Amino acid sequence: MSQTADDRPSPENHWGMRLLSWLAKLALYLPWIWLVLFALFVLAATAQGGHLPAYGSPDPKDVGFGGFLYYPIIVLLLIVMATIPIGVGLAAVKLLRDMPAYLSRREALAYLLGIGLVLLVSISDFAGLMTWLGD
Repeated sequence: MSQTADDRPSPENHWGMRLLSWLAKLALYLPWIWLVLFALFVLAATAQGGHLPAYGSPDPKDVGFGGFLYYPIIVLLLIVMATIPIGVGLAAVKLLRDMPAYLSRREALAYLLGIGLVLLVSISDFAGLMTWLGD
């Protein structure tokens, strides 16, 4: 007995498409998650030291609850940087060709803005914060 077109699940409801959609949305929000965590980390260091953190003052691994946020911030930054080609590719395809369907134009623009901010913070080394983080 063969399935008719009406009996088959639609491509949007296939588990693989749902998983891909979920992973794409997660990748799109990673820059923003990193920016928020990094801002909280800098605020905690500022509150602890009484001034904006600088190289060696305070040691980033000693900020907060024994450096609870330090390692997740470092790992998340590496993941964000590693996913830039894929994310920018998906966003460009969405903006130029209005594909893929699981990604909205707003999400694509939000991702590009988030990546731009992450690159600005990490490459420009605003106030020496990335040098401090790498301490």
